[in-house]
Amino acid sequence: MKISKKFLTLFLIILVIYYIVAYVFLTNIPSQEFYELAIQGKNNEIFPNNNSTITIGEKVQWEFIIVSTFRTPRIVEIVMKLGNNNTMLPNDVNGTPSNGTEIFSWLVYLTYGVKKDYSIEWAVSSVENRSDYYYLILNINNTIIKRVDVGAYKGEKFRIIIELWTLEENGDFRFGWVYQNQLYMIWYQYPFNVTLAKK
Repeated sequence: MKISKKFLTLFLIILVIYYIVAYVFLTNIPSQEFYELAIQGKNNEIFPNNNSTITIGEKVQWEFIIVSTFRTPRIVEIVMKLGNNNTMLPNDVNGTPSNGTEIFSWLVYLTYGVKKDYSIEWAVSSVENRSDYYYLILNINNTIIKRVDVGAYKGEKFRIIIELWTLEENGDFRFGWVYQNQLYMIWYQYPFNVTLAKK
C-alpha cells in the first residue's frame, strides 16, 4: 500500500499540533507567576504557649518558608519591622509599605519551585521604661537591636510586621512585585505585648 505525500504531510502536521497541545497541557506552567511566604512558630504556635504576652528573655522561634513560581531566578528581601498601635500597616490599595521601624532583614535567592527555609529566634533582651512607655532592646539571631524608637504604653500593642520586597531590574528593591502590570504584596503582622517579668 502506497501512502500519498499529501496524507503523510497532513499526518505529520496533526502529529506536531498534538504534541504541542499535549506539552502545553501536561507541563506544570502556572497561569500566574507569584511568590508564597508562610511563617510558622515552634510547635505551630506563633508565640510560645499561644500567649502573645512576652516576658523579658523569652525566646520566640519562627520559620519562614518562601517559594517562587517565576521561571527565572529572583532575589527577594524579607523585611521585619517593629511597630505599635499607631504604626501604619502596608496599604494594599496604593502599595505602600508599613512605616514601622525596620529591625531585621535578609536576602533570599529563589529559583523556580524550590522551597527556601529560614529560621529566626528573637527575644526582648531588656526594656527601657520612659513614663510608662516601654522601648525594647531586641535580640534577633544573636544580634542585639538597640535604639528602636518605637514605644508602647505599658508594653501593650506592639506589633511585628513582615514584608516581602523584590529586586527589580534597575537594582532597587520594591515592596511587593508587579506581574502583568498589577501590583501584588505579601505582608503579615503579629501583635504582642511585653511584660517586665523576666523568663
